[in-house]
Amino acid sequence: MQNVLTLVQRGRLTEARKVLEKQLARRPNDGPARRLLGKVLFSLGDADDGIAHIRRALELPSAESGIACDLGTMLLARKAWDEAITAFRRELVGQPDHSDSLYNLAWSLRQVGCANEAVARVAVPGLKTTN
Repeated sequence: MQNVLTLVQRGRLTEARKVLEKQLARRPNDGPARRLLGKVLFSLGDADDGIAHIRRALELPSAESGIACDLGTMLLARKAWDEAITAFRRELVGQPDHSDSLYNLAWSLRQVGCANEAVARVAVPGLKTTN
């Protein structure tokens, strides 16, 4: 996996894609490889396949934390607000203080006209706000 990460860090995404696809052909339930392939595909402009791989990684028994947030972020880029909201909420079930999910959930809620829920979701106890 380190070799693939090096390829990604160097911007050699097409090569990383090929390595990850070979690895998944041998081990289709390799969650970290599937997650990374989803991100690589999304970065290469293949959003549909990238999202599909992230969804599949999310359903694996060995799913890592943060995958639902990755899915939500990809869905935000596609302006799929309701699906993104669902993904961020899913992440927050397991990690209630996941800052990226909290922020993106609040932002997504504002996009669909739920500003009050967004404010309530990220409210800081004792913080005074002005209207």
